[in-house]
Amino acid sequence: MRLLALLIMFPLVCTGCASAIYKGGRFHDILQSGSDQNRIRAALGEPIKSGEDHGFGNSVYDEFVVRGPVCDSSRAAGAAMGAGMTMGLSEFIAVPQALWWLLTDRGHKTLKVLYSEDSHYSLHFVLARVPGAEPNGAANGSQPIRSEPNRTSSAAGSRR
Repeated sequence: MRLLALLIMFPLVCTGCASAIYKGGRFHDILQSGSDQNRIRAALGEPIKSGEDHGFGNSVYDEFVVRGPVCDSSRAAGAAMGAGMTMGLSEFIAVPQALWWLLTDRGHKTLKVLYSEDSHYSLHFVLARVPGAEPNGAANGSQPIRSEPNRTSSAAGSRR
């Protein structure tokens, strides 16, 4: 009976944990409503690309190369909705999945930040992982990555 009570209480107590993990990624305090373009650039460094995006209502955008898990509002919302629809039972799957994302998403990626007409944050999303990329400015939390090809010795290549 106690075990049943614990199984019922655990998901209810832990509801929202996966959502909090996804929202707690890097730059969660910068990538939110009210942040202006200069503040975002100060935190993320110089963009690798800037321009206008006509797919999202003529928004101005910046693209940055960043490393590590970036806060993900859409995953957080999905985890929260899943927890609500299953009365917390989805947390048994969502929390380990969110922890795996947090621990393994260490590669470099292109982050696209869209701004409103008054140069304030509108939304962001990760475009793609960037193999061998070097992040810019303040977002750089690692040593530079060399772009040399991986060379194997001739002895290693001759084995059959």
